[in-house]
Amino acid sequence: MTKLIICIDRDDDLGRKAGITTPVIGREANIDAAVNLLLADPEDSDANTIFGGVQVYDKLVENESVEIVSIAGDEDVGMVSDERIAAQLDEILSSLQPESVIVVSDGAEDESLMPLVHSRVRVDALHRVVVRQSERLESTLYMIKRAFEEPKISHAILIPIGIACLLYAIFLLIGYPEGAVIAITAAIGTYMLYHGFGLHEAWNSFNTSMKQSLYGGKIAFTAGTAVVLLSVVATVQGTVSFWEYYNQEKFTYGYVVLLMIFINSSVCTSHSQPCSHASFSRLQADSSSGAQVTTFSQ
Repeated sequence: MTKLIICIDRDDDLGRKAGITTPVIGREANIDAAVNLLLADPEDSDANTIFGGVQVYDKLVENESVEIVSIAGDEDVGMVSDERIAAQLDEILSSLQPESVIVVSDGAEDESLMPLVHSRVRVDALHRVVVRQSERLESTLYMIKRAFEEPKISHAILIPIGIACLLYAIFLLIGYPEGAVIAITAAIGTYMLYHGFGLHEAWNSFNTSMKQSLYGGKIAFTAGTAVVLLSVVATVQGTVSFWEYYNQEKFTYGYVVLLMIFINSSVCTSHSQPCSHASFSRLQADSSSGAQVTTFSQ
């Protein structure tokens, strides 16, 4: 035999929908398989692929030795389906030993297996069966599906959409839909700045180093975590003290004094010591009486 026509069904519609075991060899067997598939699912394009292969077979059979075969993969499209197709292809090539093949497909998904066929036998032609404008639709859907399988693309698109939907739902739940626009805009803006400045790379590096320290049992991880927590608590405590004095009815302190109050409260917190504000009270009394304040002590 000089030429073999191969019809590819990567997601195994023949097996799942029509209960047909592949490979299917021969013109009549392939016609029966296509008819059974159409009876099971009239909208399936793989049946048209087989009929397209039969049409090519009828054109070539008068002038040369030719055979037609349909092979199918698996519902789990990817490595599982491709390995199954490769095994069937090896079996067919070993038994029929064609000099070359013609591949028949219905779109980009099946054609992604062309390198697999090329590596085993010479490919003379690729015949695509188009069902009334379905070519572009199927190819587009396949490319979109493949794009969303890429982590970088899916994270860049799905995460902002997910955050926006979540924030909108939360603000609807609390009865404040007007705030949803503000929150969504702020969240997406923060996300874009986060990636625009490359902060995600710094975070990934920090996260990796923390994991390595944790798994390695290093004291640096514990010490670093303690430093971060103490810094946060100290900053909060200093801010609270600053705000407490700043919001008094008679604001008699200078900004330098307020800064010292912030530092004093933060340092007391970081050292786990109670802060005494007696000196600040004296400052207030002196300021109220018009005395000049020149020193600051706890």
